[in-house]
Amino acid sequence: AHGRRLGLIACTASNMAGMALLLTGNLTGTIVFSCAGRIVQSVCNRSLAGLTQAAVKDGPRHMALVRSSVGLGFAIGNALGGLLTTDSATLPLALACAISLVPVVLALVGPQLSAPPAAANGHANGHAESASAWTALAAALKQRRMCAIMLIFHISGFSFHVFTSTWSAALRARMGYSPAQFGYMLAYVGWSFALTNLFVVPLFIALAPETTMLKAA
Repeated sequence: AHGRRLGLIACTASNMAGMALLLTGNLTGTIVFSCAGRIVQSVCNRSLAGLTQAAVKDGPRHMALVRSSVGLGFAIGNALGGLLTTDSATLPLALACAISLVPVVLALVGPQLSAPPAAANGHANGHAESASAWTALAAALKQRRMCAIMLIFHISGFSFHVFTSTWSAALRARMGYSPAQFGYMLAYVGWSFALTNLFVVPLFIALAPETTMLKAA
């Protein structure tokens, strides 16, 4: 209702706050701060993903390109974190906290992503946009196909997080992987994600309709 810039500022600032909580938890040895930081990060990252999808208007090809950049950042971040972890467990978190300030600045000074409501009818337009968003959500939930896609998305996300948690524990317990080695392993996952979205997904889009792609996934 207030334009995408405000959403970007809120998401990026919340991400920086989450990183600060993680850093505080590491410095103080308090698990509560670490858990709170991860929760804040998860919420703002999901919200940022929604803003990204709303901003991409040129179809799934451009969305795949955006997601490949996410995978690239995931790969570089984990590789750099793994490298820095060999010297200090605090240094990667401090660097990540400093880097998280960059998106906040870009959101503040970057180009306007959507036109703000007119000054004369600012409140009325804001309420109208908010109401239309809730109406669209209610209409989407009445569609069986949309509900099925949302259910698949949430189940896939849940299974992915369970897998990554157990995978991390198994690698450390059974194979003796250090935090640095685990970071390098995640960097490989990031590269795979980036290359898949950059090359494989556009190929599927060109060869198959969306229904076939969903079944294949």
